[in-house]
Amino acid sequence: MCSNVRQKGSILLIFARSRRVFVLLAMSMLVSILVIVFGGFLIGAPSAARGGTAIPLVRLSSFAPGVLAVLVLTSQLRNLEAAAGAAVRRLETLTLLAVFVAASLLFLTGSVISAGLQIVPLISRALLAWLGLALISGRIFGWRTCWLLPGVVLCVLIYWGFDSVVGAYRWWEFTATGTESVSSSVLSVALLVGGLLAYAWTPWRIACMRRRFFGLISMGGSFVV
Repeated sequence: MCSNVRQKGSILLIFARSRRVFVLLAMSMLVSILVIVFGGFLIGAPSAARGGTAIPLVRLSSFAPGVLAVLVLTSQLRNLEAAAGAAVRRLETLTLLAVFVAASLLFLTGSVISAGLQIVPLISRALLAWLGLALISGRIFGWRTCWLLPGVVLCVLIYWGFDSVVGAYRWWEFTATGTESVSSSVLSVALLVGGLLAYAWTPWRIACMRRRFFGLISMGGSFVV
């Protein structure tokens, strides 16, 4: 019994090290400390609005937990793990979830200390949206570059997110519009769902769908003949 527990523990430790889980958690803690110390600081940035814009650091850094969690999906042993099948896939999913929850809790703690409890709903919504974007980016460009799409979207939000004519944030600025904005909430949920679908859409599933598709085509051709 004890030997089995030790063996499983050693396997989990090897898996965690291969995915740099402890490094990513340390980085999450560092981000949380930075948010506690500098979260309320306003960062000047160019913007389509007149005079530019100033954004609190806590909003600018809200993409970090999602990106750090998705970086768990990179592995130095990818080829060996691919042969292990569903068991490694389940462990990978649980590790992704655990790192995201831990990183998000650390970030939310720092945000509360920096800006107060009222920011929790806004940051929580943004965290989910950033996770979805990071998963989509990782599936398209590779897990090591899961930051690419969130980085592009962040630049778009900074530059075009505020409508100077109306004097309010645009509906798609999910890091700034209040929680009463249904459109931003729906967009955030849609991004999360899109990310989860992208994560589930593995190369193995794509290959199966292709085989089924071409199988149906060949069956249809035989009926026609």
